[in-house]
Amino acid sequence: LVMCGAAAGIAATFNTPIAGVFFALEVIGEEFSLRSFSPVVVASVVGTVDRLVILATDATDEDVNQYLYGNKGPDCCKQP
Repeated sequence: LVMCGAAAGIAATFNTPIAGVFFALEVIGEEFSLRSFSPVVVASVVGTVDRLVILATDATDEDVNQYLYGNKGPDCCKQP
């Protein structure tokens, strides 16, 4: 279960599902078997798909600033 969480986290954070699988199996996993490999692959793919669905992959810094600060821009909230 920890390997699945690590694989999904790495896959979602860096948008690299294969690297998430290898990281979880090499660093956290103690054995390499089909029984441990299959759930890790599924978790990694689900993490990547969740990232693509939930987060806008084509969002730019301007889009993020518009969302966070509205029309005022990021300079509106700075202390003098």
